[in-house]
Amino acid sequence: HGKGDGMVDRLFTAMCAEKGDLLERCRMYAAWTIPALVPPEGGEVSKTVTSYVRNGPRLVNSLGNKIVESMFPQSRPFFAVGLNPDIEKKLRAEVGEEAVAAMNVTVGAEARYLERYAMSKMNLLNYRPRAVEAAQLLIVTGNVVVRRLKSGDRVVYGIADFGVRRDITGKVYDVVFKDMMGYDELPDAAKEVAQLKQAKPDNVYENDSRTSKYPFYTRVYRVGEVWHQVHEVCGIRLTEESTFSDVDVPFIDLVWSLPRGYNYARGLCEEHANTFHNLNTLSEAILDIGNMLADIKWIVGPHSMLDVNALNNSARGSFHAGDAKDIQALMADKARELQALTALQES
Repeated sequence: HGKGDGMVDRLFTAMCAEKGDLLERCRMYAAWTIPALVPPEGGEVSKTVTSYVRNGPRLVNSLGNKIVESMFPQSRPFFAVGLNPDIEKKLRAEVGEEAVAAMNVTVGAEARYLERYAMSKMNLLNYRPRAVEAAQLLIVTGNVVVRRLKSGDRVVYGIADFGVRRDITGKVYDVVFKDMMGYDELPDAAKEVAQLKQAKPDNVYENDSRTSKYPFYTRVYRVGEVWHQVHEVCGIRLTEESTFSDVDVPFIDLVWSLPRGYNYARGLCEEHANTFHNLNTLSEAILDIGNMLADIKWIVGPHSMLDVNALNNSARGSFHAGDAKDIQALMADKARELQALTALQES
């Protein structure tokens, strides 16, 4: 260790700085829709701020599920197996049209079997929740990376947990993932580093290293035609390094609307931010007026013969001496404003 120590940590910090106020904006968009998509900075111990938009979660959930169902339908294969067009062209030249037509019948039967077999092996029940989460993040924040682990499991990273850099065509050439891991979750090499260097974790609970959270970084970057993967824990570079081809690179980068020259995209919620903001303002005003209307206070004339305490403590249906005009309800006259705001919200 020693060579390159802290480089990935510094690179991730630089990538976060390049986001500008994107994270804060995405946290606001999440508050309008599904707050858990972009949690607060304090993590699970911090309170999540929500908005007054009622239809935000429904819209994102509905669109996210429709996207996933369109891409990965459960009732039929979403991919096709068949002859390669180049191979089919060569066969036509070598054996003729009739022979190729007969081959296509055989290939078609085998292909349908392979499609069904592949669908049964893909275990979409486990992958579908991750796909829906990725679609929701894509809609709300515009940026998401799905990473494939060695175990074959998929992990979805939101805008706060990864940084990217892109070339002029918009393709990623460098990505860094940040995971806060407990000691027992760390790879063996990372555990040894944490013990030897006495690395200080970000969040210490009761000074017990077994319950601490350690920052574990994974960097995947391209050099020429080869992808490299390195790891770093608490600023210490691990010796393990992996290489991948373009086909085997262990992540998929997804964006909604990526302007040319940008590292980070814009989501559907940002494109409609004014609408969400107006709905949030209207909903808050309606709620405030509703609370005012519901807060009814009763006043009794000062010269009334009614015993207020006795009236408050009396049973339902009891009789009391007095004049009904002595009691009046004190409440704000906001019914018209409420009706107007409700009609505006529904429009």
